[in-house]
Amino acid sequence: MHTGGYGSLEELIEVITWAQLGIHDKPVGLLNVDGYYNSLLSFIDKAVEERFISPSERHIIVSAPSAKELVNKLEVITFQESTFEMLLA
Repeated sequence: MHTGGYGSLEELIEVITWAQLGIHDKPVGLLNVDGYYNSLLSFIDKAVEERFISPSERHIIVSAPSAKELVNKLEVITFQESTFEMLLA
């Protein structure tokens, strides 16, 4: 058994689906060390291009090659969403 195998993929897709269904409203962070998930991200981009996935749902996945960069991206997104929600209130 290896980290990043079928179980990890299933869990990743599950939390993405939860966001899509509105079970949670947070982005899903994907740590893409050494480009491990490049093919998966390309597949998702192709699915958006072919209209299997809505372009508005592509933003659910946020990826970065380092933990520091990923956390920074997630903080910016969370801050922007919080600010947006406050403006709407």
